[in-house]
Amino acid sequence: MKIFRFVFLLFIFVLAAFSCSTDGNLPDILRSDPEVAAPALLDFHPVSSTEVLFTFSKAVSVVSIEFDPELETDSIGDGTEVRVTFAKEIAAGIKVTADILVEDSGKNSLNVIVPFRSRNNRMPKLVFNELRTEYSKPKAEFVEFLAGGAGNLGAMRLFIASNSMSEPAYEFPPAEVAVGEYIVLHLRTVDDGCMDETGPDLALSGGTDSNNAARDFWIPGTSEMFRKSDALWLMDQDDHIVDAVVFNESDTAWAKDYIAEAAKFLAGEGAWLPFSEDDNGGEDWIPSLNDVVISKGTTVAKTICRDDDLPAKPRAGNWYLAAANSATPGEKNKSNTGGVQQNSGSTPNNPAPNNPAPVETIVFLGYRQVSSTEIVFEFSLPIQSFSISFDSSLKHTSKKEGRELKITFNGPLDEGKIFTADIQVKDSSGKSLKQTIPFMARNDRMPDIIFNEIRTENSKPRAEFVEFLILKPGNLGAIKLFISGYSLSKPVYEFPTAEVKAGDYITLHLRTTEEGCVDETGSDLALSGGPDARDNARDFWINGNTKLLHKTDALWLMDQDGRIIDAVVLCEKSSEWGKCNSAAAAEFLEQKGAWLPSGDFAGAVITSATAATRTICRDETLPPIPMADNWYITVSSGATPGEKNNPRRNTP
Repeated sequence: MKIFRFVFLLFIFVLAAFSCSTDGNLPDILRSDPEVAAPALLDFHPVSSTEVLFTFSKAVSVVSIEFDPELETDSIGDGTEVRVTFAKEIAAGIKVTADILVEDSGKNSLNVIVPFRSRNNRMPKLVFNELRTEYSKPKAEFVEFLAGGAGNLGAMRLFIASNSMSEPAYEFPPAEVAVGEYIVLHLRTVDDGCMDETGPDLALSGGTDSNNAARDFWIPGTSEMFRKSDALWLMDQDDHIVDAVVFNESDTAWAKDYIAEAAKFLAGEGAWLPFSEDDNGGEDWIPSLNDVVISKGTTVAKTICRDDDLPAKPRAGNWYLAAANSATPGEKNKSNTGGVQQNSGSTPNNPAPNNPAPVETIVFLGYRQVSSTEIVFEFSLPIQSFSISFDSSLKHTSKKEGRELKITFNGPLDEGKIFTADIQVKDSSGKSLKQTIPFMARNDRMPDIIFNEIRTENSKPRAEFVEFLILKPGNLGAIKLFISGYSLSKPVYEFPTAEVKAGDYITLHLRTTEEGCVDETGSDLALSGGPDARDNARDFWINGNTKLLHKTDALWLMDQDGRIIDAVVLCEKSSEWGKCNSAAAAEFLEQKGAWLPSGDFAGAVITSATAATRTICRDETLPPIPMADNWYITVSSGATPGEKNNPRRNTP
């Protein structure tokens, strides 16, 4: 399997389709007559600390090229491969955005904005060292690495098979690391004070499981990115695999096809080896379940650990399941005494003791929506017996599979509607758990929705608001709005179920300042009163009078699978950058390809001129690309909640 370079090609192609001098979408352009087809960008990557290479579908000449941060160029080539040489070396692994305009011999043009990280020739030798696959708030899943050599982490990429086989789950920012240093990547951000430690201060970050003697990094949000059966690998800028690990909960069947597929891919790359120390695999070797780490029995307190006493080779025999309460994020792994070793390594006749761990209490871990007719409840221990009932007398069938309780309904549930389940389960030891669990039905008909107008100021009774525009119809249920100043991991608002059509304006008022403010979830758009409510738009209200939005902030919409639908990054002035978690949020949005061209102050919408009557507006005449150039500040008294934006712009 080919692992594609980490480039935001989806956004590039969108930009290209709107920038070409020919008409039609990109596939049509590429299939058309090559003499009249516009050029297309096929690939780009840094080839050295002073060079970056752009590959096009046909020979082109560079009309203009600009970089952010600003970089002085020494030479710019032409042809199908455009090589740009810089006058000075670029620091390793930093974020760079190129704005390049090219044209071919027929004067067909292409303008693209592409983000990448500069060349890093000093990547350290990292190995996976400890993994927590389970989540129990506030203890999140983590991946711990151990540095076998000094270097810089910038542009090193982590792939998680359950997340994506081709797109990295995380890309490291530049950070110098020393030999023997522990690096912990926390896969959720569930409390405050969690900061990436890219400098020398290893005590900078707070948060659960942070370690003052180790380097901590955090993935914003609370989405699950890791499974008990999974495969992980680290990759450098040349698509070489640095290290890998494969684990499966069952020892009799692959949990998912993609785990077997990932294991086969890693074996083909020589990045995962057979179980036996005497076997290095062959060209056609395909791993079986005997060759991977068996993760059955892991919990929040019992992690998967590499045996520090064995050579750091990518094989199951070098891993063991820790004993209860032996998780050590950011520290040397505890002895495997009391745990379960996958293989005794160099002493096969003297296996590690397998003492029984203390009996644990069964705990509800969460649920996931599989479809409009299926939901899965997950528990910390395998289920022996259960009973379940629903508040709406939903007809269903239920089935237990290990730690999971799978519910299949006789018909699809209403998109985004809240239901309640009363569940009682027992584990094999007879311990029981009885719990009432609210859950939201899956929504597979979410509309194409974008941010359209934002008021950051409050002047009673007119409150801050966020206006959205619907591009394609659907149902709003379960769409989540995040505002970084409120929380990086907890949505400030979750939409109720409501049918919307293309062209609809939706206004979310961020305070409720008087009576008569009701959510318009049905067909009556004149139902709500209150300041700024419109009879031809759909109004929603957040209860209370708390300030939730600031001039420096970041906003994004997320679907129920953790995918970002749209985003916008705001900053009043450079001295305010970083307030309200804006820097961390912008970095996250850029990594996800949800904000272009950069996740720093230079890429933000500048809001210094906003007021209660001067709002931030998206230019509705431009393609809905998530970048600051598509936004402007309207004139005084130009706010238009629930209506088409005022095109007149504020002149400072």
